[in-house]
Amino acid sequence: MDGSKRKSENSGSGHHQRKTHKTSQQVDFPCDFDGCRSSFRCQFNLMRHKSSIHGSKRPCPLEGCNYASGRPDKMKEHIKRMHSFVSE
Repeated sequence: MDGSKRKSENSGSGHHQRKTHKTSQQVDFPCDFDGCRSSFRCQFNLMRHKSSIHGSKRPCPLEGCNYASGRPDKMKEHIKRMHSFVSE
């Protein structure tokens, strides 16, 4: 079997693909937060949206910085980009 062939639909990755990622004919994952009209094709992206947009945000730990984020990965990115002189 060459590398261009897809795994069978019964494989674990096929099951993940069907259960987690919607096709164009299927309904998206809508945000149920009051007044939010966002929707996502992947449930993971909906969960990430809810935590970063509608969830609680933590302030940057560096004094004098007003940045806040609900996502640890974005906070780390912010610190690296804006406060590169600070060691992690």
